[in-house]
Amino acid sequence: MTFNRVFSVVSMACATVLGAVSAQADSVGGDWHLGWGTSHVSEELSRSQAFADEDSEYNGLFSMGYNINRYFGIEVEALRVDDFRLFGRVMWPISERAEFYIRGGAITQSAFDGDSSDFMPAAGLGFRYYITRNFGFNLGYDYSEKSFRGNYLQFNQDNTDYEILRGDVDLQQDIFNATLQWKF
Repeated sequence: MTFNRVFSVVSMACATVLGAVSAQADSVGGDWHLGWGTSHVSEELSRSQAFADEDSEYNGLFSMGYNINRYFGIEVEALRVDDFRLFGRVMWPISERAEFYIRGGAITQSAFDGDSSDFMPAAGLGFRYYITRNFGFNLGYDYSEKSFRGNYLQFNQDNTDYEILRGDVDLQQDIFNATLQWKF
């Protein structure tokens, strides 16, 4: 079963749970939150068995979100100038200040030609803890995967020359996030 199929099944299950939780949710109003931190992105780009490239980098991360109620929220994150993420989040409060969550959404991924971007489905989980009423931290992990037809570079054995090839490419991302959160 491919990641996209698993993602679709999990998304439908989350939507069902959200409907039930929203129907029983208490009347507590929502709250906004801003976050600033870092994100470690580990990418693996592969083309069949003949080609694989791995890359890893740290990025600044800005996030903004709204909790509709205690159990459901939405969040937008920006990694680089041209990479954004949009998530729906289901939360499981374990105390007044701490919660576990799962989330699903999409990541915009800059294309290798630098002229366009593409959406990739993503799913993640994490933990959020508020040290004070309005200030806390968030630790999370997201995974995304996509197969597409694209351009890639193939270098010769001594890395002195390359050619641009076009073909089927698989991109997988493991993303670890750590942010400071301010709730208002």
